[in-house]
Amino acid sequence: MRRAYNNVDFIEDDKNAFIGISLGYDFCAEHEWGIKGIKYGLKMSDELNPKNFGLTFRTINRFDEEKFVFFKHEKKIKNKVYYFACLIFHSYIQEYNQDNLPHDLKDYLEIMIPNKWDKDGKKIITAWDEKGFAIIVRDENNVKHLEELFQSFKTKDICIGLFGGGVFQNAHLTIAIKSRMPKEINEHLKKHDLESYEILKIKAKWEEKVKKSGKSYNDYTCISPKFFNFYNKEKEKELMKKYNTKYNFHIWINASNDNYGWYTGEQVKKWMKSKEQIGKFKEK
Repeated sequence: MRRAYNNVDFIEDDKNAFIGISLGYDFCAEHEWGIKGIKYGLKMSDELNPKNFGLTFRTINRFDEEKFVFFKHEKKIKNKVYYFACLIFHSYIQEYNQDNLPHDLKDYLEIMIPNKWDKDGKKIITAWDEKGFAIIVRDENNVKHLEELFQSFKTKDICIGLFGGGVFQNAHLTIAIKSRMPKEINEHLKKHDLESYEILKIKAKWEEKVKKSGKSYNDYTCISPKFFNFYNKEKEKELMKKYNTKYNFHIWINASNDNYGWYTGEQVKKWMKSKEQIGKFKEK
């Protein structure tokens, strides 16, 4: 696991009720690889389909207590009592416990020295990677929140995802109590998932086209389409006209020798029929 330093925070609704925790991110590979292992360990859906758009796609379906560590801790310093709690999940093996925390949470030593937390008002420390996560919180009220989160894991009332929009920015791993999530977030996610689902179908179709054309890994490394504007048909038509294409999407192609960029469907088709590199077909 790697420690997160950006956008780590508690998430509340507009009435200041606790919803969940943003585990944040750092600029490291571990926070770029997604959460496939976490999804597997918690038996979450791994493929979008019209029946699981929204929070359903992000809801856990398994609680295996052996894969969790939760404990509370108190320390008295100069007649003041400090309260802490720690929650850890690892999807494959149970390798952590109260005496053996993740390397990047050697901060257990740090929570034993509360003045370090006091210095910048820090109330939460997180770390995560593709296989698991760890959260340490300070102060009695936050300890209660973390305990609520753990109890919600037991009842499978938890959704997890790299949410987009508002407080749920794309790179922020978020763990939230599903039953407390605002309805508008679910609607936002459903719209996002519909667009993702449709673009995945287009991606698969064009990857197959390119493959059948005889292009290989030496010719390209990535094909990633994107709609011009999925929910604004007027803007979509403007952009289709601007780029002189009959398709309502363009395609990002990564290829060798710095040949990369956005291309229309027509440009990609010309490339598939030629022996030239994709860069030749990009409009000037």
